[in-house]
Amino acid sequence: MQRFPIFSLLVLIAFAMGSVGCQSFLSTGRNYDYFARPHQNDAWSPKIGQWQRRARADRDRQRPLPGPAIVATPTPTRAAIAPHPSKTVTDSKAEIPASAGANKSAVLAAEAGTASPEPAAPLVRAVTPSPADGSLREKYRDFRSERRRALARDLSGWIQEQAQQHYRPDDSRDHWATLEETLRSNGDDCDGLELLVYDALLALGFDATEVYRAIVYRPEDLQHHMVTLWFEDPEDPWVIDPTGAMTDSMQRMSDLPGWVPLKVFGLHYEYSVHPVARQVAQNFPVVAPVAYARSD
Repeated sequence: MQRFPIFSLLVLIAFAMGSVGCQSFLSTGRNYDYFARPHQNDAWSPKIGQWQRRARADRDRQRPLPGPAIVATPTPTRAAIAPHPSKTVTDSKAEIPASAGANKSAVLAAEAGTASPEPAAPLVRAVTPSPADGSLREKYRDFRSERRRALARDLSGWIQEQAQQHYRPDDSRDHWATLEETLRSNGDDCDGLELLVYDALLALGFDATEVYRAIVYRPEDLQHHMVTLWFEDPEDPWVIDPTGAMTDSMQRMSDLPGWVPLKVFGLHYEYSVHPVARQVAQNFPVVAPVAYARSD
C-alpha cells in the first residue's frame, strides 16, 4: 500500500492562514446595559413607583409658596440719561475716567473729530499660544472634570462619616424613606442615607441624566444594597456607597466585580440593568492538518 498526501494545496493555504492568524472572540468580563426597559411584571417596579410618588409629593410640599411679585426698577443707562442743559460738548471730556490711561487722548481726539486713522493700542496684548500650550477647550474640560470628581469624592467620604452616626436599620418591613423622612428621623438605613448623595449631586449641578439611584446585590450571599451611580462614563459609572458596605471609596462599577447592578431609577424614570458580554478579537495561529489517502 502506497501513501501520499493529496491535500498539498490545502496545506499550503492553511500555512498561509497560519502566518496571518484567525480571529476568535474571547470574553473579558461583563459590562451592562443600564437603561433597558423594565419587564411588565418586574418585581421591583411597584416598590420603586411607590417611592417615586411619595418623594415627588414631599418635594412639592417643601417648595416655598410663591410670594408677591417684586418688580425691579431698571437702572437708567448712560445713553438714556439726558444731558444737563448747562453742559457743553467740551464738558463731556470730564466724564472720561482716569482708568482709560493711554487711551484717553485717543478718546478726546475722536470726540473732537481729529482722530488718527491708526487704531489705539489694545489694553491687553494678544498672545498666540504655542502648540505646546495645549487647547484651551481641553484644559477647560479637564479642569471641570477634575473638580466634579473631587466634589463627588468629598461627598462619598462625608456620607460614610455621617453613616457612622446616623445609620438606622429598618424594622421587619423594608421601608424606603424619602429625603424629608430621612432628615426628619435624623437617619435611616442605606436607602435613606443614599438619598443625601443623590439629592446633593443634583443640587450641586450634576445633570439628572447622569445621576441615578441603583439597587445592587452580591451573588455570594444575595445581600442587596442601595448606592448612587454617577454616569460620567455612560458604560462604566462611578459608585458612591453611603455606608461602605460595597466600597469605602468612590470606584468604577467595573472595579467591583463582586456586585451586580439590578435597577437604576430616579424621581421620574426606572430602568432595568442587563448584563452584556464584552468580547474582543483574539488572533491565534492555525495548525494545518495533514491528510492522507490510500491508493489501491
